[in-house]
Amino acid sequence: MYTTWKLKPYEQKTAREISRELNISPIVAALLVQRGVSGFKEARSFLNPDLKSLTDPFALSGMRAGVERIQTAIKKQEKIIIYGDYDVDGVCSIVVLKECFARIGFEADYYVPDRFSEGYGLNSDA
Repeated sequence: MYTTWKLKPYEQKTAREISRELNISPIVAALLVQRGVSGFKEARSFLNPDLKSLTDPFALSGMRAGVERIQTAIKKQEKIIIYGDYDVDGVCSIVVLKECFARIGFEADYYVPDRFSEGYGLNSDA
């Protein structure tokens, strides 16, 4: 069975300009334009971000409560378990969080659910 990819329409002139100005592949430039990038300055910012371009993590729902709970657990020396998942970003997230806790001198453990018996996402048994 073959898969047919349907490309999203995009402004080819803009993609050519981005490709030329940033000396990047025309394919990468086309993908950027398809993502909504409208010029080479925006493309450069997307490809070479700085810390000022990050969004405020506290804009995420529940972030403040989560941070407060982690701070309480650390103060009380409670056990922290990082609940991850088995895909690439899930495993990487576990490693990043474990490293962050280790750098502040707090050892955290982790748990990855079994893909076949527990499925994807949080489950009450875990």
